[in-house]
Amino acid sequence: MPTHPTVIVIPNQESAPGSVYVRERTVNVVIQQVVRESPRHRLKTLKSEDVMRIFRYTQRSYFVVLTVGFLLLSVYVLEMRNPLEGTYRTADELDTTRVAGGVDQAVRMTVRKDASSGPDKAPYITTNEIGKASAGNGERTADNSLNVVRLQKAVPTTSTEAIDRPLCKYPDLQMESSEFSHLFEKITNLNCGHAPINYLTYLDGNMRTDESPWDVVKLNSSALLPTQKLLNCTYSTISRRFGDFNISYTILHTKVFVSKEETMQFPFKDEFSKITCFLEEDVFNKRQQDWVKIIIEHNNMFVQVIRNDSFVKDKKAEIEKKGRMKKAIGHGMNVLMVGVDSTSRMNFMRKLPKTFQYFTETLEGHVLKGYHVIGDGTTAQFIAMLSGFHEEELPNAKTGMENATTCDVFPLVWKRFRRMGYTTMYGEDEPQTGAFQYRLKGFKRQPTDYYIRPFWVAQKDLKFKERFCFGATPKHHYTLKYARDFVEAYHDIPKFAIAFHTELSHGSLNRVQVADEDILTLIKSWKDKGYLNNTVLILFSDHGARYGRLRQLLQGRLEERLPFFGIAVPPWMKESHPEIIRNLKINEERLTTAFDFHKTLQHVLDYPGDPSGFQGRGLSLFQEIPLNRTCEDASIADHWCTCLESVPVNKRNKLLRQAAGFAVSHMNRLTAMHRKLCTKLFLKNISHAEIIKPNRNLLLFGGSDPLSREALFDNEEAPPSRSRVAAADMSRLKRLEPATLQLLGCVLVSALLLSAVPQSRACVPPQGEGVRTSPEWLAYQSPIVVDAKVAETLSPNPDSNRYNATFSIRNLRRNVFKGELSGRSKVITVAQFGAEKSCVDLKKGQRYFLFLDPLEEGSDVYRVHFNPVLFNKKDQKKIKKAVCKGCEKAPKIRGRLRPVKAAEGEEVQLKCNVQGRPFPAVTWKKDGELLQDLKLKGVQIKPSKRGSRVRIKKLLPIHEGTYECVAESPVPGDPATTKNTVTIKES
Repeated sequence: MPTHPTVIVIPNQESAPGSVYVRERTVNVVIQQVVRESPRHRLKTLKSEDVMRIFRYTQRSYFVVLTVGFLLLSVYVLEMRNPLEGTYRTADELDTTRVAGGVDQAVRMTVRKDASSGPDKAPYITTNEIGKASAGNGERTADNSLNVVRLQKAVPTTSTEAIDRPLCKYPDLQMESSEFSHLFEKITNLNCGHAPINYLTYLDGNMRTDESPWDVVKLNSSALLPTQKLLNCTYSTISRRFGDFNISYTILHTKVFVSKEETMQFPFKDEFSKITCFLEEDVFNKRQQDWVKIIIEHNNMFVQVIRNDSFVKDKKAEIEKKGRMKKAIGHGMNVLMVGVDSTSRMNFMRKLPKTFQYFTETLEGHVLKGYHVIGDGTTAQFIAMLSGFHEEELPNAKTGMENATTCDVFPLVWKRFRRMGYTTMYGEDEPQTGAFQYRLKGFKRQPTDYYIRPFWVAQKDLKFKERFCFGATPKHHYTLKYARDFVEAYHDIPKFAIAFHTELSHGSLNRVQVADEDILTLIKSWKDKGYLNNTVLILFSDHGARYGRLRQLLQGRLEERLPFFGIAVPPWMKESHPEIIRNLKINEERLTTAFDFHKTLQHVLDYPGDPSGFQGRGLSLFQEIPLNRTCEDASIADHWCTCLESVPVNKRNKLLRQAAGFAVSHMNRLTAMHRKLCTKLFLKNISHAEIIKPNRNLLLFGGSDPLSREALFDNEEAPPSRSRVAAADMSRLKRLEPATLQLLGCVLVSALLLSAVPQSRACVPPQGEGVRTSPEWLAYQSPIVVDAKVAETLSPNPDSNRYNATFSIRNLRRNVFKGELSGRSKVITVAQFGAEKSCVDLKKGQRYFLFLDPLEEGSDVYRVHFNPVLFNKKDQKKIKKAVCKGCEKAPKIRGRLRPVKAAEGEEVQLKCNVQGRPFPAVTWKKDGELLQDLKLKGVQIKPSKRGSRVRIKKLLPIHEGTYECVAESPVPGDPATTKNTVTIKES
């Protein structure tokens, strides 16, 4: 009988406290296919990948969506000597990890023995990750099955064992497999659409003289078409202005063309420059049946590193004055770091093979196989690497937070290098998603001596047809050129440099391979010119791929947590410091993190000093990392820890088949009341089963910090249970024999897996009050803004009021105000929308403004960025103005507050009128403190159409002081302020 994918409706189950679990062995079962009883109850035919996508993003809802044609299920089978011995506590922590492209679903269940149960009774923990191993066309394994992870058993380890073998056994991942090899393809080069000879402006390096040692910007007249006429060209320098988010252009040269024979030469004397040319072209208008003239804007950008000789002189004098070169081998040794975003160790080897081979063989670099991420996303890794701390341990610098500071206050390691006489450089592309700008407020002052960010901010203002090119030049060439020029310009003084490229590898497994030859060429040039003779060279990535189909497999999830990290030291250290080479070789197989790299950077400056006194966490890679190191020791939260060991289980195992049968029976029991929608299921085949045995010390887990830090508590006390296992099942548990209890145990854990998928706060709380929650503010800060009508909603769970909603969009051109929808679909799903007090209760057929984030590249499923707003035409106009490119206006205060002198007891009013788009929010301060927090008697703050005003009913001595009006908006830049004083007249 043919099978059809179907939506199954399964209600949530609540649990009773004191749940009892069986323990000691965990087995993972994947059911390949379930045969339907009858096709007549089919609710809707879906592609398997669509159903799995819905399953992935539907969390803690009343309806948990599964696929029937291709069912994904993890079942636990636990064996025990005496299942009811002792007292158990349960702590089911639902840990939701937010990522840019979606929600990584993970359920953790902790089962602990009381201390009274005896020291020989080890605590046992199970951790399972739900992942879509394969779904849909082209994503199946060789046997047409679905493969998903994991059941785990805690294995006690004695101190003797810790000496003989490492506590952390990280996974032995595969380069190729029939499960995922089809996801990789070969990309040889980027099609930039232009040959350099056909581009309008270019740099000529052959025009340098002793008097003018500069390249020259020239005009390539041959690139002009016969129908084109050159009008004028301008040369502008690009400068950083008021922090990381604004730049300014200064026009230095202008050339107006009168005839086609004229040429142009501009000296390229600046670090960043933009060349803009305007052309007039004759085109034939078919509608008017006549030739018309149009104006074309042509842009090009150039970047270089200019050596500052006075700066070099000061640096050398500082080094000699301090005399630190005699104290440490590290001082004076360069640190050069070249990184690519979202590249695991395995994918680095797949897609950058030439660079990998040269690094490991010619440079004899050391690649760390156990290098782990310590949190979610680029920011977590960079902060750990450069400061030695978790982000949450540093001052708050998050955007949109009151009293948040900028990243200038972070104790970043390049500050110490600069104090030691180094010149520093930081080059990162993709300004919107920068490590210190995506969620944080960036730097107010330029953080390093050379900082390429203004160049990348400027390029976002320009329109280039090809995403990965500036005209004829691939974008990644600019990052590598900046690093090359920096090293050459300062070849004679110590350097600290980071060159990190994002755009090629972010969201793509394959595109980074086009940079292989370019990265190799850069490293080879450094080697050939002798720059690496006194250099610690680092090749690294922040994390593995966080999006795409590989990420949905177990292999992809593990690769995400194991990024590439390699370190190469000068060859002379083999003779002078063989202990460093020995330790680096040993540490290739040890558990390491970005914290350890930070300590290593500190150690570079002070070797052979003791690095334990340096700030931050971690151990220096120049020293041997302990063999018995655990994720807890390394400050890796359990969610990011990959330490495990798996053992295959015979699929013919009788207990295994019984467990799978119980799982299917339990699902049928849960869907019995919905039989009109859900057909009865039968077990057809078990495709895969395995035991995964992480070490006990790695999974003593009580809770997961939502910010990906360490566990919140230890073994002394478990948190209150939040198990979703039915109380009725638990009451029947005690009456069963141990053998049956083992089987039912996996059914109950299956119910936990199916009905207690971790929730995500999709419905966000208000971001402030008043103007800050206005639609124009929300629209300006959201990646995607649409006007859509509610087509369908699933009934919400009574406990959480959470449901998914399907929206229809009438016109993709008029009703999508900002961003783009994947696949240009007119029907989208907003996952996990809620109806809490701070949220909107959706109504079918009603129109809303939706402020969205895409959950995954290429997906039609989204999550809310801010709470939806009921549609109205007045807000529609405001939103269109707010998202209009170039229409934003920084906040401005009209007029100035004037000093006020009034008699005691008189009424005083202070008015602050503001302008800006989006309309600014106004905050009042008195003597540096928020006026509303002071709660002064007789003082009222009232908003007005033009801004805000403060009314003091009766002026008293407590009201005297300096009042400040602060106008803020989401537009990057500093707020506008004005101050005045209020005093009482002397009688």
